[in-house]
Amino acid sequence: MADTLTTALIWTLFILVVAPVSAAAWVFVWWCGE
Repeated sequence: MADTLTTALIWTLFILVVAPVSAAAWVFVWWCGE
């Protein structure tokens, strides 16, 4: 049970961190590419 909770927490943090970073990087590349 604890292992499942830990995995869910890691995935949540991963998504919360990667999503904005990925979006920012995509916008930066798009902006520079214009």
